Amino acid sequence: MDIYFLLCDYFYCALKKSWEHNEIKNEPMLKYIKIIAGSLVGITSWILVLLIDVIKTKIIVDSFAKEPLYKGTWDCVKKTYAQGGATIIFRGLVLLCIRTFPVNSIAFLVYGVLKNIYSDDSSGENDKGTSEPTKDEKIIKISVKL
Repeated sequence: MDIYFLLCDYFYCALKKSWEHNEIKNEPMLKYIKIIAGSLVGITSWILVLLIDVIKTKIIVDSFAKEPLYKGTWDCVKKTYAQGGATIIFRGLVLLCIRTFPVNSIAFLVYGVLKNIYSDDSSGENDKGTSEPTKDEKIIKISVKL
């Protein structure tokens, strides 16, 4: 399972449990909780990745210089932190979070809706009341698997 979806399930369960004050049952995710859980996943992932991204960018830019400032990754981390502390590493995080909130909210909402549409029906019956899938259902299942 992807860490993204694992985090989304974690945030969804935590939000549902704290807002509804009851046990989590095996029922479809509520849309507003999907939206908030998706945005929290995006923000969490950027917080975790931002340090690596900043250091990677500094090393790449430094590699084009005639006299490189950094001897390696750890040297870059130490010098960057000495230059401005944690604020220099997490500069721009607010803008990333503003961008991430709607992007991941919509992405996880759409994923959840499509997952509910294309997942198997719990009763195992199709529109005609039989358990045998129709030709259209077979085509949809095959295309989703691809």
